[in-house]
Amino acid sequence: MTLEATFDPGLGIFRHHFEHYPIVPGVMLVDHYVAHVAATWPDGHIAHLHDIRFQHFLRPGQAIKFTSNSEGDVRISCGELFNGTFLLKDGPSSVLSQPAVLPNGPGQSIRIDVLREPDYWFLPNYIEIAAERGWATCQIDLAALLRRHAYLGEVPRWQLLVLVECAGNLALALQHLVDPGDVRAHYVFARFGQIDYRMDCAQWASLQTVVTHVKRFGTLLVWEAVIGDSSSTQIVVRGAVSHRGKAL
Repeated sequence: MTLEATFDPGLGIFRHHFEHYPIVPGVMLVDHYVAHVAATWPDGHIAHLHDIRFQHFLRPGQAIKFTSNSEGDVRISCGELFNGTFLLKDGPSSVLSQPAVLPNGPGQSIRIDVLREPDYWFLPNYIEIAAERGWATCQIDLAALLRRHAYLGEVPRWQLLVLVECAGNLALALQHLVDPGDVRAHYVFARFGQIDYRMDCAQWASLQTVVTHVKRFGTLLVWEAVIGDSSSTQIVVRGAVSHRGKAL
């Protein structure tokens, strides 16, 4: 199957991701393809994405092509430029059957700095951490975020985009505790080993708990996350790698 897409440069999200250098967020990119395929799925279905890799930035307004084979492998390209790949699997998942839980052991509430564009940070002023174990957690009020950042409403399934960004930003907050000199360093999503998420984003509770566990600090920031409410888990992220590069 081949799917072509162009993201409107006029969308508000591109004023913030990133300022003066708009690029299409990777999660927004792959979810566009998933949503097209999921139009034929039963209600309440879960998307399973594996081995997501991003090679080059894609800009709004560019003609993007998704090409998939019968095994579910999807190739992302723009003209002659190869931009990334992922594997889309189908079927129920047990990993989303339990609610998100806090890490074992006591945590510490701390005030955090804003480490990237303020209108694309999304985290509250205070988060709970267990820094020696690489854990951080916070609660996100989706309804309040939408009121504060109205541009999010232009993005289909913006809840998915925001919550994965929050998970990655918690990893940045922990990295900053380890090395405060990285406060303005730019990290971008380079790859994900796995992202599972419920497709019914509009039905998610407004209050969501985000728990991030950093497994490796440094230029390659390796982390995982679970995101959910008191009754169900909405998103599971494994094998995420955020890469530190030069400022955009």
